[in-house]
Amino acid sequence: ICAFAQDGTAQWTVFIYLCGTDLESDDSEATLNLQSLLSAPATGAVNYVIQTGGTKEWHMEEIDPGKTERFVINNGTMTKVDSLPLEDMGKSDTLGRFLSWGAKAYPAEKYMAILWDHGGGPLSGAIWDELHEDSHMTVPELAEGISQAGVPFEIIGFDACLMGSIEIAHMLAPYGKYFVASEETEPGSGWAYEQLGTFLAEYPDTNGVYLGKLICDTFKWANDSSILLPNSHTLSVIDLAKIAPLSEALGSLIQEWGDIIPDIVDYQVLIHDLASTEKYTAGSTIDIGDMVLRAESLDPLSTQKVRIAM
Repeated sequence: ICAFAQDGTAQWTVFIYLCGTDLESDDSEATLNLQSLLSAPATGAVNYVIQTGGTKEWHMEEIDPGKTERFVINNGTMTKVDSLPLEDMGKSDTLGRFLSWGAKAYPAEKYMAILWDHGGGPLSGAIWDELHEDSHMTVPELAEGISQAGVPFEIIGFDACLMGSIEIAHMLAPYGKYFVASEETEPGSGWAYEQLGTFLAEYPDTNGVYLGKLICDTFKWANDSSILLPNSHTLSVIDLAKIAPLSEALGSLIQEWGDIIPDIVDYQVLIHDLASTEKYTAGSTIDIGDMVLRAESLDPLSTQKVRIAM
């Protein structure tokens, strides 16, 4: 295994934008995830670069809730590397400054960005800062913040609820190879960070698709054994190169459906098919694959194009 790139830089820099909000102040969830990551085997090949903020109280004495702070975990040790006046974590420029600074200070062969907090899906965005009147970023603002990094990401991930949608993937596609997010709500315990860190310590030369699958598999393993309703959660790794052709195929399908509306019989069939489609979180999002499968008899050509694009 090659631990470092030829020029001596790390194999990976993993950014964690850790907006603690009430998940931390009430339940210590961010602290538990950091402690889990610190339990992983030490490695110098991976830098975990973390920015903290957005919560009234941290349950790690190293972190000051009155400051915006930056830490690096490397070789099993968490070190504070910057302490700034308190910033609004729900602003795209705050995210952008962190990523841009981190990419310059901790260059690597591959980069991953993890955005940690509440998520509200394509209509609401993510990252609620409880110290700034619950300021948060819309999806375009999230994409704007990610764009300021100045580096391509192997993975862009949300350890947050409801962010696994095509609308969000479409906005982020220019900035990364793979997208990891949940279609459903997530348990408060979130991702399995010890397993993530262990995998990267053992296989630092891995790529985004294998790391993304590991994140999904360990998330399922950890939460199947810990929540009251097993199998009620979701997480996916999505190839962002496929989003543009899928969006184009979906656009053509919707245009075709627009032509169906004047025909009352076909329109009723379409509405029935859509109403029966698998949904997430009280219908806030629907499953595209299930949707086109149900509508295939009504519009076989356009639905087939969507399935091929997937």
